[in-house]
Amino acid sequence: MSFGNISRLLMSLLYVCGGGMFLFTDMLKDRISQNRMPIGGVLLGYGIVRLFMWWRWYKAQEQAKA
Repeated sequence: MSFGNISRLLMSLLYVCGGGMFLFTDMLKDRISQNRMPIGGVLLGYGIVRLFMWWRWYKAQEQAKA
């Protein structure tokens, strides 16, 4: 796996973790009190979409090598 491949995967996981933390914990509740659920939902959804796109790209790369 190349650096670019690993960084795409890590960024996707970072978005998923950040969205989950906004949705399921009280992280930064004193600073962001009004729109925690929409922000968490957008981050979580974006991270899941990026993971899916990375998985499809990785699968296509592996099939091209074979």
